[in-house]
This record gives sequence, structure tokens and C-alpha cells, in this order.
Amino acid sequence: MTEGLLPKTELRIGVLQFDVQWGKVQENMAKASSLIFNRVKKGDIDLLLLPEMAFSGYVFKSREEISPFLENIDHLLPGTSQTSCPPTSASPPSQSNKFFTTFEWCQHHAKTLECYIAAGYPQIHEETEEETEKRIQNRPKNYVVSTQNQESKTKYLNSLMLVSPQGELVVNYSKHFLYETDKTWADEGCSFVSVELPEWQKKIGFGVCMDINPYEYLNSSLKEFANFHKKAKTDIILFAANWIDSDPEEEGKSLETASYWVQRLSPLIGSGCVFVAANRVGKERGTLFCGSSTIIHLGKKPAALVLLGKREENCVITTTPSQKN
Repeated sequence: MTEGLLPKTELRIGVLQFDVQWGKVQENMAKASSLIFNRVKKGDIDLLLLPEMAFSGYVFKSREEISPFLENIDHLLPGTSQTSCPPTSASPPSQSNKFFTTFEWCQHHAKTLECYIAAGYPQIHEETEEETEKRIQNRPKNYVVSTQNQESKTKYLNSLMLVSPQGELVVNYSKHFLYETDKTWADEGCSFVSVELPEWQKKIGFGVCMDINPYEYLNSSLKEFANFHKKAKTDIILFAANWIDSDPEEEGKSLETASYWVQRLSPLIGSGCVFVAANRVGKERGTLFCGSSTIIHLGKKPAALVLLGKREENCVITTTPSQKN
């Protein structure tokens, strides 16, 4: 715990669910902004979560195909001197309404709304020796070689960034367990992550879609993601997804996906952890996504505080319970 600060007991948390158009970054950014500002104004919210790869789209066939959409934020990571975008991205977003990177979009909206914003994006990153060692150490015991770029230090990652109300990068997390669609281009992230946010005196965990599933679907009894966050005593999990619709005939709101997520999070039931999931809707290159974004309080009896429909585009906010259980 951090001295001099009182824990923030109630939080206003929002999720954005929308139909991301493949490769249309600027259009997706504009649409996301419109949906948000139709619902949210400055001071209304503490944290907003967007889906996995929120502006680029998700289904890429190769490293070459995704290459134009990769974003490099190495200059913003811990241990570097820069704390803002490089000069090549100097056009003021507030004046031009055009954003060159996911970080610029998040930075602008976080400052405008005075809240934390998390969004998924495709990242290019030069891996350090320490990161390489950590990635190898954290591989599951039943590890399967699932990436195409084992030797190179240049990594393509399916990542999730968290930006502060002051417009600073707080956390950058990369998907640890890869789904089949990721394997055409992405490298595995180093490990699951949970970090303390001193301002709130809460631990924030991160996950991207496949992370919640058993590694490579090899053993469904294993709940690696949930057990990690139980051990870490995570208070809030931010989960960005491009979750596929397994029952496209069913419309409206569905508990099927949320119920599955709760089942995968069963070690956390009773902990009071809040699970925040932002999924997308729509169809991309033949793949249909199921929406069902949700915010679930994992008390003794899990409760969905928010549940969006399978085809719904919306930005919704709820207040988390003041009591953990």
C-alpha cells in the first residue's frame, strides 16, 4: 500500500464495443471517438477499455500484411528518456482530429476525459536480453513452438496499452497465449502481468483474448490466467478481445460467452476482483465476432454489472461495488 493515499473504493469503468473495419485505422478511430463522446464527458469515468487491436482489425494473413499497421512505442517504455510521441507525429490531434498512432488517440482521449484508457494494438518491439530471458522462463511446461520469429530480436506483438489521465503510458502488455489467427504474424508476450496503480491502491491485471483459455487448448483443467491473478491478488482485470461467435444464429444478449469467461476465472470467485471485458462486433474476412462485452464482479456470487448484446455498438459505464465481496 502507498502511504498518504486512500484506496479508491468505487470506480466508474466503461467498455467500448464496436464494429472495427479491417485496415481502416482513421475511420475506426473516428467511429470510436463518436461512440464515446455521445455517452461520456469529462469527469464521468475513471477508466475506459477498448477491444483487442481496436483500430487495425484482427485477421492478418502474414507478417508482411500486418507490417504497415505495426506501432513502435519503444521510446515510451520504462528506461527511455522520451515521454511523448516523437516529432514525426507532431500534428496536434485536438486541432486536426487525425491520430497517427493508438498511443496518440489514447493520450488525447485520456486527457480530454480525465481518465485512464486502455486499447489493443499491433506492436513492433526490439526485445531486450532481460525480456528474452523472462519470456523463456515463463513458457508453460507444455510449451509448443508457435511463432515464426524465434531468433530475431524484432518482435511483432498483439499488445494492450494503458494510458493515464495525464497522457502518459502506464503499462504495455503483450498477449502471452496466442490464438491460431495470431500465429500468422505475432510473437508471444513474455508473461501475464499485474501492476499496482498507486493512485487507486489497486492492482490492475491485463489479458488479451486467448490468454484466458488453457495454453494451446492442451488441458482445459488448467486455469493459468486466473491462477496467476489470484496469486498476484489482482483487483481489476482489463481483458481486450476479438472473441469469435460460436453460435451465429443467436442474436441479442447472450450469457454464453460471459458464463464461459466466469468458468475460466473460477479461482477468482469470492475474491471481489472486477473483470472488465471489451469485445468487438461485426464480421471481418469471414470471421464473425460475438460482442457480449461485460463487467463482472467476482464476488461470492459473480454478478454481471454490464452485458452488451452480440451485435450492439455502444459505450457503457458502470460503478464497481465498494465492497470486494
